[in-house]
Amino acid sequence: MYHFLGYSKTLTYNDASCKLHSPTDLHGSEDMAIGKEGLLFMTSGDLHNVFEHGSNAAKPGGIWAFNINPYVDQRWVNSPQRLPLNGFDQELHGFHGHGFYISNQTDRLYVVNHAHTYSGIEIFRIEYNGIGRLPTLQYESTIGGDGLTFKRGTINDVIEGGEEINEIYVTTWLPNALPPNGKKSKQKTTSEIMGLLDNLSVQLFGIKKTMVLRCVRNSQKSTWDCNAATATKFVGANGITVSPDRSQIYVNDAPMRSLSIFSRNNKDGSLDFLQKIDTIDIIDNVEYLQDDTIIMGSIPKPYQYSIDREILGKTDVPVAGGAVVASKNQDTNEWSVKRLVTHDGQLLSQISCAAVWDKKIFMGSPFSLGFLECSLE
Repeated sequence: MYHFLGYSKTLTYNDASCKLHSPTDLHGSEDMAIGKEGLLFMTSGDLHNVFEHGSNAAKPGGIWAFNINPYVDQRWVNSPQRLPLNGFDQELHGFHGHGFYISNQTDRLYVVNHAHTYSGIEIFRIEYNGIGRLPTLQYESTIGGDGLTFKRGTINDVIEGGEEINEIYVTTWLPNALPPNGKKSKQKTTSEIMGLLDNLSVQLFGIKKTMVLRCVRNSQKSTWDCNAATATKFVGANGITVSPDRSQIYVNDAPMRSLSIFSRNNKDGSLDFLQKIDTIDIIDNVEYLQDDTIIMGSIPKPYQYSIDREILGKTDVPVAGGAVVASKNQDTNEWSVKRLVTHDGQLLSQISCAAVWDKKIFMGSPFSLGFLECSLE
């Protein structure tokens, strides 16, 4: 346990170039991805309050865009912008973004939303309006708006499967639903208390109960059917990403410090396990870059969050984090993992995701205000 919680790790921080972008209403930057035209997209959702006290007690989340193309209008290069969710009734449903996926093939944005009455996947069409201009998001549909498709608070991340808008994969990081008013609700039922205890035991004892779901659009009924994509179970299936040709899918099991690689059957979408990579640290979100390279947000010293902040109540303790890269050697087919940037948590506590553009890296956090921009030179 001493080693698992990161007490034995000695870190070298290389974050001197990092600077914080912190709009006052960017409550967390849990996931990020690069779209077209040099745009960095981010989700925000005040997730700590969502999980602890319920979505109604959390600050409004959203989707943000940040222009990272250095050759465009400088007026908003350093000004992250909240994007209107056109056609989506945020006041009615609530929007608290968790993991998401930007498809540069179909120009769609899929995002896990822990809404007031459901946890589901919101689908938006991205309309690019030219380099240097804000994109437009147009709401299309919701998967799981019935409150029954997915258990409340249990889904984590999402990717697009096929090359058409009819298949997605979703990870579940908890086996049991969270209470409507969060883990700290004083009105929990007996079954909700038992569910929370089971969620905790899964994490503590490494019990594999979470999974990857495959959801397919039913064209005749205009609904989605969701079922297990593989018989493989996880302790806490978290980040998920896919190769550009959609032939391989990568699933992060955060508590186990491992990244599982699956081949995807193009005919039925089923997943077959290929191999597992040791990720060194506890990993949150993962993103395929290019040429069998995957960038991941890392938590090298989890005790700073789970023990110091959550159990001991030391909310001012910064949680170190950073970006880890997994790369495949094309000659030997062996994978190697190394730390790219490690941050001490002073500017941004707890890193959950990372994205690379040219010689810059951007990192986000699930609970802290803003996001980091660092140089790779």
